[in-house]
Amino acid sequence: MGLTLDWREEPAVSPQSGFFLQSRTGQTGNFEVVIPWPDGGLAHYWRDNEHAALPWHGPALFARNNRYIAASLSESDFKTYLTSPLKNLEVIATREDGGLEHWWRENGAGYVWSSAGILLSGMVGAPALAYPGAIFEQGFFDEDLEAHEPVENYVAVPLSGGGFELFSGSLERLESMGIPDPNDMFSGLLTDRNYVGVGIALTTLFNQTVKASWKAMRELHPEQRGDIVVAAVSDQGALNLYKHGQKPTGAFPSARGWSDGLAITQPTELGHVLRPFRGRPCLLQSDYGLDEESDWVPFDGADLGNLELMAPGKNGGILHFWKANGSHGEEGASLPLGWSFASQIGSSQYDEVSFIQSNFGDADHGPLEMIARHREQKGFDFFWRDDGFIWHGPVAVSSDNSSPGTVAQPLSPTEPLDGLAFTSWENIGRERAVGTLHGAEVSVEGPGIGGVTDGTFTLFAAPHFSPQLPASDAVSLTSLAGSSFRLRFGAPVRDVVLHLASVASRITFPPGTPVTRVSSDPTFSLSGTTVTGVVAGSLDSGGTLRIPGAVTELAFTADPVFANGTIPDGFYIQVGALQP
Repeated sequence: MGLTLDWREEPAVSPQSGFFLQSRTGQTGNFEVVIPWPDGGLAHYWRDNEHAALPWHGPALFARNNRYIAASLSESDFKTYLTSPLKNLEVIATREDGGLEHWWRENGAGYVWSSAGILLSGMVGAPALAYPGAIFEQGFFDEDLEAHEPVENYVAVPLSGGGFELFSGSLERLESMGIPDPNDMFSGLLTDRNYVGVGIALTTLFNQTVKASWKAMRELHPEQRGDIVVAAVSDQGALNLYKHGQKPTGAFPSARGWSDGLAITQPTELGHVLRPFRGRPCLLQSDYGLDEESDWVPFDGADLGNLELMAPGKNGGILHFWKANGSHGEEGASLPLGWSFASQIGSSQYDEVSFIQSNFGDADHGPLEMIARHREQKGFDFFWRDDGFIWHGPVAVSSDNSSPGTVAQPLSPTEPLDGLAFTSWENIGRERAVGTLHGAEVSVEGPGIGGVTDGTFTLFAAPHFSPQLPASDAVSLTSLAGSSFRLRFGAPVRDVVLHLASVASRITFPPGTPVTRVSSDPTFSLSGTTVTGVVAGSLDSGGTLRIPGAVTELAFTADPVFANGTIPDGFYIQVGALQP
């Protein structure tokens, strides 16, 4: 079996590390953006690149129980739904309390966001997540999604005590690659230490394969890699670049570590401005200047793609720089050499920028596409550069209906539902519980029923329920090898919402029931019409489901996931719905 690269068919572009990407959806691939929401939580937007009008959609709000400084987004090789071309989205976000949090979104059905917990503590500023894609083994008909090289992410994040740290590994187990110290290692850097944002470029510079493009380097020699370049902007406005790569000197010439760097300055007619920047930068290796080595022409070496760097300016706009890397082994590939100032894009003052090289058009190079925003903006400004190197924009993508580029609609089932109410349970017997919802009777029937009717149940206050209920009523149900339950509504209701807590059972609804998972902890899964929890101490799994449309009756079965169904599992349910 051979190896194939799990990455977009974009032969030279390095993986992005900002809050903006082009996903695998459709023939073109949609644009995806995740930003902190000024009112708390995180917001996901996407642009339908299959539609002629290229409409933006969103925001889908999630992680609402915390406030965030910044986020970084990637598309992983994991698939919750194997038939979808899209893969799970991964987000890391720095909270205001210094926690670096990990969220992920499934690639189908309800496109539900789930929390994977805190990765690191003691962090500040905007982080960067870069994912190079996994190498999969090729199966008989297609790639084997269960057989691939270990997942490797790269994460850089500013530290509360100054400087930044670079990590690699799976998002569940990150290992430090070191903290560069400009006072000890780099003469070409400004000495600023308090960074407010970072960006990562995973490049082909100085890789040992003499391949210029990212795709060729990884496919032919997956164990090899080029230099990693980190851009960091300080609270004083300095932008330093650091290189992590092969160290050519010393007893171990193949050893890797921090070995080079420089400070970027803005040239003017009167000299160079040392600290013209603010906020979060972004950089990548584009396919401008790329030319793979020839197998037919002697001494025709590989020309490396340019480095592209953007950062918000103190005086407004986005400052764009680029570097011609030249050929493998040439002096031009050295990080400090060959930088040029391209232009200032726009004039508004921004706090963060993220850009990609997309696959739009039929020119030799895909256009650069850019998102810029300030921290209080409920949305962002969109720019793009055409084949003639002319920038267009800004197009305001905003949740304000008076703005151009208005977002079409909310996407997420976690959006507030006007008129949503939950049942007030009143009479609970051993096989039937009765309550009131929207002024009409609601009941649940089945074996082993109990519950709480005085509004003191608190498990639904956890962040993986949406909406959270600080204190409510609840009905307890008992599952034992095929137990059957039935919800009946005295009057039709719309869009039933089910909170399920402490679930260590498989709960199955009849075929064709349009069940959607709204929110949950990571152990609570939905496949088709079956919800599965796991044993996790006293709480087990939990989450929120939604059944859209008009409902008068709802049946389901429940089977414990342990002891072959011979030991019962008790779990809790609360029932909500909209008025018909």
